[in-house]
Amino acid sequence: MISKYRRTLYALYGIKCYLRWWKQAATDEVGGHSLMAGTFRRHLRITAVVIFLIFLLTPMAGISLGQGLEVIPRASFSEGYDDNVTYVKNNSIRDFVTNFLAGAEIKREGKTCSLSIDVNVACQLFAGNTSFNNVAEYIAVRAKKELSKCDQLTLNDSFSHAEEPRSFEDTFGRTGGRYFTYQNYFTMGYRRDLSQQLAWGIRYGNDSKNFSRKDMDDSSVNTVGTGLDYAFDSETVLSPKYDYARQDFSSGHSATENEISVNLRRFLTAQLYIDLQTGVDFIDSYDGQNYTRLLYRAGLTNDIDENTRCVISVEKKFSTTAYAQDLLDSWRVSIKLAKQLTARFQVLLNAFYGNGTYVTTDIKDKFTGVNAGGSYDLTEKIKLKLNYAYSKDDSTQLTNSYTKNTVYAGVSAEF
Repeated sequence: MISKYRRTLYALYGIKCYLRWWKQAATDEVGGHSLMAGTFRRHLRITAVVIFLIFLLTPMAGISLGQGLEVIPRASFSEGYDDNVTYVKNNSIRDFVTNFLAGAEIKREGKTCSLSIDVNVACQLFAGNTSFNNVAEYIAVRAKKELSKCDQLTLNDSFSHAEEPRSFEDTFGRTGGRYFTYQNYFTMGYRRDLSQQLAWGIRYGNDSKNFSRKDMDDSSVNTVGTGLDYAFDSETVLSPKYDYARQDFSSGHSATENEISVNLRRFLTAQLYIDLQTGVDFIDSYDGQNYTRLLYRAGLTNDIDENTRCVISVEKKFSTTAYAQDLLDSWRVSIKLAKQLTARFQVLLNAFYGNGTYVTTDIKDKFTGVNAGGSYDLTEKIKLKLNYAYSKDDSTQLTNSYTKNTVYAGVSAEF
């Protein structure tokens, strides 16, 4: 067995070779463009530091560092093809793409508290269009504290700096094109069990987005809400809720939304449950007009067996968006399926469809996305992965329309 000391030396040597290659890649990519070179080098420094720390910690991966603290480094590499790098309808750019990812999760589990910090740095290198080379960063913090037997406090924060959206839900309604988005989503909640059947909670959230494009206004939404959970029995829970939200844009325009709703969760079996929600939205729009609209949400979660899980959700809602100073009247459907075919082979399927109309501009937007992939466990810590994704945005605003296909194959490791 390789000693921890030797594993550290091997990791440092690998980092040295990696950084030497990266330096050459950066020189090739930015040749002659001083501003781009400076930005790229700053991202390179961040990437180098993260990778260095991750591989330095690899010898202690998966072990407790005292008081329940655990470090789990990860890394992945993939090669793929993207037939529409720039998310446009006409004159699309096709290219082969190399992806690197390095990250780590730091966890601490206690009797009354838990903390998880997840950090990932992803690098994209384009074979024929090196000006699109980029580095993305993702940080997620999740914390939970039991103040007493009846009181619980939760805190979550998710930061991302990336050129591409991470999900179909994020893509629907997004302004077309390729650009960087800085997003930070923070939530905090307090819950108190008033009795064995009744619980009360209050929550706050902030979701801010800053864009690299000068023709787009930055936006943020602040949300405050409260609600009750009443369990009629072990199978049925009724949850009345109230949420207030204010959407602000950097240009100074804002809209507010008051939402009153009731959610019913019903367990049909131990593995199958449904969520049904209905309510009403009272919206004060950017132009001063007031709207009152009904909302509907429905979901089904089914753990078909110990190897299969299916989640289906449907939503009809009238809401603000982060990309336009307008209201979007939309409905959306998503299906997620995970199946463990063998002890080592797993497949995943994700499908999404959204259809909406902007109230003021009357722009209509239809979005379809399908993502299918599989993973095979070579060892307990190393996996082979294959993924295909299709997305199509059909909008009456041509700058938002596009069709995109991507396919990637690679390997990932979690130590």
